[in-house]
Amino acid sequence: MRFTKLTIGQLSLATGIHQQRALSEQLAQLWPRLDVLYVNAGDVTHRLLEEWDESSYDRLMNTNLKGPFFLIQSLLPMLSNPSSLIVCGSVSAHIGLPQSSAYAASKAAILSLARTLSGELKAKGIRVNGLNPGPTETPALSKLGNGASDQPLRDEIRALVPVGRLGSTLELAKAAVFLASDESAFMVGSELLMDGGVKNI
Repeated sequence: MRFTKLTIGQLSLATGIHQQRALSEQLAQLWPRLDVLYVNAGDVTHRLLEEWDESSYDRLMNTNLKGPFFLIQSLLPMLSNPSSLIVCGSVSAHIGLPQSSAYAASKAAILSLARTLSGELKAKGIRVNGLNPGPTETPALSKLGNGASDQPLRDEIRALVPVGRLGSTLELAKAAVFLASDESAFMVGSELLMDGGVKNI
């Protein structure tokens, strides 16, 4: 399979449909077709249920669900037949980590989207799967809540990992390459866990 590298960074946080369509038009000027689309957007805010307000909740859901939904919709005409669409979920969608209520709900929703789209898009030759990271050493880890005061939460998250360490971005990248490649051609509507065993404890 030929891979087309697509790096959109913070552009994926544009949640409005008009913004997403404008992005699609810009990308179409650079690449005629996309072989792989990896949708990775994450507001990782964690806080107690009673500490959430509506604007913070909307911001998280806009970033983690609405933005990816309309990004996929806007880029759909560019996806090749065959191609691979990968959404980034989280092991949090499957566990009961305290203070993760809104985040986990958003990731459960994006994984549900992957399953339904796998059925909807199969006739177009588009395979859809989810990649579920566990705790991973990225800058996002420092944005769980309110900085240094969240060290106990960070320690609790690290303690969840049976292998005794956080995952690396390279390990996640290798998993994404697997899902993008023909090596995973028989995987459709699946979730690949890269969580160090967190889901199994």
